[in-house]
Amino acid sequence: MLQAVLWAKWIGLVEHPGWYQGLDRTTANRHAIQEWLADKGQGGCKKPCGGSIGGYPLPPLDKGKPSLYCFSVARKGPEMDIMYMQQQIRSGIFGCDGFSVYSDSHVNIDGFQTKLIPSTYAGVSRDGYAANSQVFMKTWMAILTGSEWYKYDFIAKVDPDCVFFPSRLRGHVAKYVGQNVFFLNCGKYIPVTMYGALEVFSKSSLGAYLSQHASCEQRFPFGAWGEDKYMTNCLESLGSKPVVDFGNFLHDERCWGVDCGNKQTVAFHAFKQVDKWYNCWLLSENDGY
Repeated sequence: MLQAVLWAKWIGLVEHPGWYQGLDRTTANRHAIQEWLADKGQGGCKKPCGGSIGGYPLPPLDKGKPSLYCFSVARKGPEMDIMYMQQQIRSGIFGCDGFSVYSDSHVNIDGFQTKLIPSTYAGVSRDGYAANSQVFMKTWMAILTGSEWYKYDFIAKVDPDCVFFPSRLRGHVAKYVGQNVFFLNCGKYIPVTMYGALEVFSKSSLGAYLSQHASCEQRFPFGAWGEDKYMTNCLESLGSKPVVDFGNFLHDERCWGVDCGNKQTVAFHAFKQVDKWYNCWLLSENDGY
């Protein structure tokens, strides 16, 4: 079945390559894995046929209301491996109504092309985290000076190592359609903050940022801050309303911890290896394999 093929691809071949003699994780596609499993009589798999995996097509894209545009910034290596896996199973940002992946190099993700954003050094911020504001400021301007984002009600920036369920996000943001808001997702510390693993903004709030971002660049030390802190301070100064939402919005190891068994949580962070990401997704999606 489909789940057996995906488990072999994203967990089995990563953690136990010796179990799959003749298969290489970097080159074996889903059909090759299904054929191997069928030959071994494993996973309930039949021989591949047609354009689907043995009659088990991938789930349809999760379209809905309010509409979501989601993007990630990913580098080649483990981050791009995770993006490739998300695209293969239509999870994470690839379950949104619109999506983009930005990178410092052109990468083809199984037919989906990343968008180029020049690399910028990300140092260490005053609070010990990545001072990545300049990287994301370039990305934000690349997005906002285009027209695609404006077709959607909400825009989400999602880190590659964040296990993300778009369908669950809709329930949290639905009553704020048309309002000038963004979402704070961690209440462990004072002041309440927006952790950068999952940043969610209304269309109106980003419209304000697009028209007035220069004032924020003059007022705030963006070069020394993480992007999440910079965007929080900037948007508040521009009149956007911060919505406090700790109710299963983000499980982050730096905030209250992570429980992948929770089936209501919108996102879990951080899972930097492809097998760990996929295993958390499985646990929250359907109790694992």
